[in-house]
Amino acid sequence: MKKKSTYWAYRIVLYLFGLALLAAGIVLSKKISLGISPIVSVADCASQLLIGKISWLNLANATLVEYIIFVIVEMIIHTIRKQYKEIPFDAMQIVVSLVFTQCMTVFDVIPSFTGESLQGTFYATMAGRLIFLIIAVILTGTGVSIALSTRLVPNPGDGIVRAISECIKKSVGLTKNIFDISCVTVSTVVGLIFTHSLVSVGIGTVVAMIGVGRVVALVNKLCKKQIEKLCGYEEKTAD
Repeated sequence: MKKKSTYWAYRIVLYLFGLALLAAGIVLSKKISLGISPIVSVADCASQLLIGKISWLNLANATLVEYIIFVIVEMIIHTIRKQYKEIPFDAMQIVVSLVFTQCMTVFDVIPSFTGESLQGTFYATMAGRLIFLIIAVILTGTGVSIALSTRLVPNPGDGIVRAISECIKKSVGLTKNIFDISCVTVSTVVGLIFTHSLVSVGIGTVVAMIGVGRVVALVNKLCKKQIEKLCGYEEKTAD
């Protein structure tokens, strides 16, 4: 039997790997400029509208602010429902947010597909951007699946959905759909009010809403049991 320290090593490595894939997928979708994933669309919209006004508010930092707000909302929900034991776990999501947004900063070196450096190349064509949009969705869904399979701290985007789901007594899937639509609606309305155009929302947002969940389901089917076994959960259940 493996030592607990070995299982924890696998959990942490796989968890960080999952976060890195998730960050890569989100940043790649941003660089493609076809619309970013629903939850992050609010942060991206804010960073684009305030660019030049708040120098530090890039996508990564705007996402960090958004995630901290999510954590605060989770804490309020758990306090109102007297679920005080959940609050320390909520607080741990702030650490996850810091790690995740640092990963986003690392992947920000990916050039913009609509920028001058890629003009005239296949990457700047609609066909090229759509191919990489699919890759971004695969990276995002795979990252979510791996991170969740380690059963460690959820990222705030998943955490707030779970907290709201428990509060309104609806399924996580339905709550996730409602939350995604709400985020897209906020981004759309804010973009139209201040720029008279869509900001951060596009075909990529729709593809992400539909595709990420499908990728998560597929990766879970292919890899979840193996990941849980590496993390020691299978043996623990058997005991």
